[in-house]
Parts: sequence; structure tokens; C-alpha cells
Amino acid sequence: MTDPIEQERQALFSAFQLLPGPDKAAVKLLAINWMPLGKSQITSALRKTLGPTGVKSIDFAGLRKSKILVSGSAWSSEHQSCNPLILELVARYAILDATFNLYADLAHIAAPLQKSYGAPAKNEIYFRNDDELIRETRLGMYWRDEAYITSLFRMFERHRSGYYQGSLKYCTDPSIIYGIVCSNPFDAEWFQGLPIGIRIKALPSTLSLLLENWRCDGQALALAMQSCNSAEALPEWINQTTKTAICRGDWDVAKTLLKQSPLNSTEHSLRGLLALVMGDIDAAIKLFQDGLALLRREQGSIKGLFPSFVGLFHIYALYQRNSTGDLDEAARLMVQGMDNAQFRPAYAILAWMPMLELDEKTALPKVRDQLQQAKQNPWTFWIGLLVLSRYQAPRTLTEYLPVMKRFGEQATVNGLNWLAAEMACLIANVDPKATSRQQQAAEFEAHMGVKLLFNRIQREEYWERALKAISNTAARPKESKEKKPWKPDWLG
Repeated sequence: MTDPIEQERQALFSAFQLLPGPDKAAVKLLAINWMPLGKSQITSALRKTLGPTGVKSIDFAGLRKSKILVSGSAWSSEHQSCNPLILELVARYAILDATFNLYADLAHIAAPLQKSYGAPAKNEIYFRNDDELIRETRLGMYWRDEAYITSLFRMFERHRSGYYQGSLKYCTDPSIIYGIVCSNPFDAEWFQGLPIGIRIKALPSTLSLLLENWRCDGQALALAMQSCNSAEALPEWINQTTKTAICRGDWDVAKTLLKQSPLNSTEHSLRGLLALVMGDIDAAIKLFQDGLALLRREQGSIKGLFPSFVGLFHIYALYQRNSTGDLDEAARLMVQGMDNAQFRPAYAILAWMPMLELDEKTALPKVRDQLQQAKQNPWTFWIGLLVLSRYQAPRTLTEYLPVMKRFGEQATVNGLNWLAAEMACLIANVDPKATSRQQQAAEFEAHMGVKLLFNRIQREEYWERALKAISNTAARPKESKEKKPWKPDWLG
């Protein structure tokens, strides 16, 4: 089974290589510039190298039709940008044909940065949005210039108060940008040529971004495993490799890696996730709770929730166990989960569970509406399916089958065997004719000796949930203690 996204990427890049000179120049400019540009910005910059005749021959309509360029941006539908699938491939192509610096200069002409002209910050950059910060950091990566990137973030920190657009406002280091560049796609040879300071931060960020989209690159994982087996293994590399190993179903590898991890909140959270997938929900919740206490101590705050998708499973585990106090604890954590911008839609779906427990008629349609909007986010989509499966028969989820199959195949192709088995189990319950998926899930359960999360769901009628809720909120009888008769102290 081949990855359809990789097939499309290679087809687009092959088409790019066959383009005539002026068209190829426009694509290079947009790839190196990163952010979208208007047609006049593109032609004005390229006129310096192509001349008036060459600029007029650029076939923007043909480039859009072939999907090498995509149109539309936050500012205007007339803006063009390079297709994200080949954006880094084109930039690396420009490195090889020694035109990268030329197009970097043209990018600064097409979309100049805002600089200060007054002392004491003369010539310092005022970043106005995420795209500008990403473009300049990315240029520094291709130039292999750590000092330039350091200076960018020093300026960004000084002028952060004027930065009002984008999710990177509170970004303190370039790790996430390194991951964006290196993961699209991962090229081991190019990556090894980067300075060690960039590689140290880039690899865990790359694995993280891939995993958030249910992807895993074999070369990136091999490099991470090699580093984790060395005496100088970094905690960030161990932690991210452990997450990937859990999702791949390599649970023995995950256990071994966790032995190398320092005892902190991240280590506790990953042990909790591993305990959950292996079926020990009580141990999982205990590890999550202890880890959360450590996290808040490390952050010096009474608030906090595990980052990435791990925090989702802390809350999901509480809902699944549903013992005394679990729902209240989950509700308290939910509020803090909404601060996680990337996984906010998943937390928003979990937030409906208290109303679903009470059989509120408006809750299910709301969850289904949110699930319709989560078809590009595999974690949110899967969490939503698990929530719906608790309150509705699986056969009512047939409208989601195409997306379920897409994510299931994506996980399978990328070797994420646990995630692939979970999605296969869902598909098999929604579509009884999907016997191959049923077999895939059953083989995983038999091999690992566990029940998948979907198979642990116990659908209950409203009256059963109501009785359970009453029993969970009932006061526990106090233990009787034998009381000794009172006597004055002086009697001894």
C-alpha cells in the first residue's frame, strides 16, 4: 500500500521540473518566499531577471490548473502560493541549482519586511505575522546560519508586543518552525547537513508534527532511535520517540525508552498513556494525576494540562472509568484543555460528554456538527467517533466511513499500527462487510493481548447512566472507629 499524498507530491514535483523557465521561476519565488504573493508582486520582482517579455509569458492559470500553485490567502483570493506538498522540494531544488540566494533576494523585494529606522533599534525587524517569522527562520535554515535565526528571535522577543497576528505570538524558540520545514517531507541527507544546534531541536519537532497528522517517517524515526540508544540521548528525543513507539504498537520499545527518561511530568504522562492503551485504566489515571501535579510544580502554576494529544487521553480515561469524582475532575481539566489551540476542537467535543450523560437532546447533533468540521484532523476525528460510539449504535456513523477509511489507510501506510487497528475496529463495527478491517483489529488484539479502546466502550441506556451517577455521588459511609471513654489527662 502506497501513501496517496506521497504519490501526489512526486507527481507535482515531476510536473514542476518540466515547466518552462518563466513558470519555473514564479514557482521558485513563491516556494522560497513561503507566504502568498499577489500577481503584481510576483511579476514586479521577476522582471529584474526575466525581463518584461519573460514575465508576460508566465502561465498563472495553467499553474493553478495543474495544482502546482494554489490561489487564495487570508488577505485576497488573488494571491498565489506554492502548493504546500512541494514547497520544500522546490526550495531544496533551488539549493542544488544554485539559484536559492537569487530568489531569496527577490522574495525580499516582493514582500519587504518592516524595519525600524530610529535608535536604539535601527534596522531591527518588526514581524507582523507568522508568515514573515517563518520565512526568515526558514531562510536561515537553508543558509545553515544559526546566528541569523538567533538574531531573528531576539528581535521577535523585543518587539513581541506589536505582534498581533498568528499562533506564534508566544513562541520562544524556532523548534516548531524547524519541524514545519523538515517534515515536508523529511530528507535525511539534507537534514544531516544542518548545523547540530538546528538538528537537536528539529528532529523531535518533526516527529511530533508528523504524528499529529498520523504520519511517521522511517528515516526520521531511525535517526531518533539511534540517538536515543547513545549515551548522550536528549530527553526531548526520548519523549517524542516514545510517543511514536506507542502509536506504532511498539510497546516494549516504549517501555525501554521510558527507563531512560528522567522522572518528570512528561515521563509520568507517557507511562499513563501506555498504561491506558494496555488496558490498566486505574494505573493510567494515577500516573496522569501524579504527572499533572509534577507539571504544575515544574511550571509554578496551579493550572496546566499535558500538551499534544496526551491531555485528551487523560480526560477520556476519566470519562471511560466514570468512578466517583471522575466526571467532576474531567470537567475541571476540560477548561484548561481549551487553551490548547491545536487540539481545542477535540476538547470541545469531549466537553459535550456531561450533557450526553444526561441524555440532552441537543448534544448529539452538536457533536456530529463538530465532527463534520474535523475531517482534516485525525485525532479530533477519532476522539469524536469514540464519544459518539458511547451514545449511539455504530451503524449510525456510516456517513463518516470515507474519512475513517482514509485515516485508517494513512495510519497503516505509516506503520502506526495501534492507530490503524483502532480505526479498523471502528470501520468494522460501522460496516459489517469490512471483514478485512475486522481481521486487522482482531489480529492486533490477539498479538498484543489487549482490547482496543473502542471494544472497551460499554453503551448504556440513560436510566443506567443515571443510576450509576447517583451511586457515584452518594456519600460513602464513614469507617466506624472504636471510641475509648474519655478521662482526664492527669489520670494517665
